[in-house]
Amino acid sequence: MHFASVAYVGESTTEPLRYYHNITSNTLVVLEAMAAHKVKTLIYSSTCATYGEPVKMPITEKTPQLPINPYGKAKKMAEDIIIDFSKTTDMAVMILRYFNVIGSDPEGGLGEAPQPELREHGRISGACFDAARGIIPGLKVKGTDYKTADGTCVRDYIDVTDLVDAHVKALARAKPRNSRHLQCWNWKR
Repeated sequence: MHFASVAYVGESTTEPLRYYHNITSNTLVVLEAMAAHKVKTLIYSSTCATYGEPVKMPITEKTPQLPINPYGKAKKMAEDIIIDFSKTTDMAVMILRYFNVIGSDPEGGLGEAPQPELREHGRISGACFDAARGIIPGLKVKGTDYKTADGTCVRDYIDVTDLVDAHVKALARAKPRNSRHLQCWNWKR
């Protein structure tokens, strides 16, 4: 399972080379290591940022991938590399795309703790927690021109424990030459 990547859209626009290196280049290294050690299954944790700003909702697996920021572009490039490589081997690949992971493990031992300088680029869930704990003075809602009742963005979230379950199920179903791209928000337990 390949989860590793930096994942702040805002930061990706100010440090694009870091994102292309960390996500795209390092995926090449992972694939090379897998080939060298004859690892035949890859579950790739991607993002719905590869879809950009879709014309039609809901997003499906047939929705064109047109990323609009370095984070989404780097993930899309990594996906393309993985897919091309898998066509030359008997490798099983599952690519999971999702938005906005929230939560921590049930015991509370793990969770998101962004560096202070990245809090502005962070996720709304983290900002809510930071505001509640007094780490930041309040919430800033960015964007007032969305086509919603109050002009603010509507978001879908996936709990991290559901995401773990989806990865485990993807691993159980991964078969060579039967690779698929799964979207976790449609995943049924």
